[in-house]
Amino acid sequence: MFAVAFERIDEAVALLEKTIASVRGNMSSSTSLIDQKINSVMAGIVELLDKIGEILRKSKCAVMQKGGTGIEPFCGHWRLFEHDNSVTIYRLKPAATIVYENGCLRFVRDNVRLELVNDRLKLCKWDYCKEVKPSSRDEIRQIIPQLTYLIREVGWYVSKSLEGLNACLRQAAPQCLRQY
Repeated sequence: MFAVAFERIDEAVALLEKTIASVRGNMSSSTSLIDQKINSVMAGIVELLDKIGEILRKSKCAVMQKGGTGIEPFCGHWRLFEHDNSVTIYRLKPAATIVYENGCLRFVRDNVRLELVNDRLKLCKWDYCKEVKPSSRDEIRQIIPQLTYLIREVGWYVSKSLEGLNACLRQAAPQCLRQY
């Protein structure tokens, strides 16, 4: 039943992996303090995207282990929903959503948001947003302090979402913890 959803999850993970590879490919050896700061921001972006990819892969694994039927919870308050060309993984308490639709990936939890569209990464807390090409050292250089702040804020929520899923999987689908 979830064949299309699984394909969309695989597409989302591929998008994340492509972006991560691009960012890592543009990291350089640090010859100055500014290079160190740019590399630090880029490493933060890689970590964010990698954790979202881990949530997607583990969610897919848990749904497959459960048999992939309907939108009932696959682990605690976690659910998978597919609609037309989109797939949504969401958690009811605390509310968190990852949506992949037509090449656009969004993570939303509480007052933070991350969007990855057309090689552009947008990070937001409340209405304060910054958009950057994550592999562009020149774009990152212009807004290092702002990106550092937003990566820390969004990263905390992404990490907490991943921790929540891992805690649930320990009981519901421990084999999914070992695979990823």
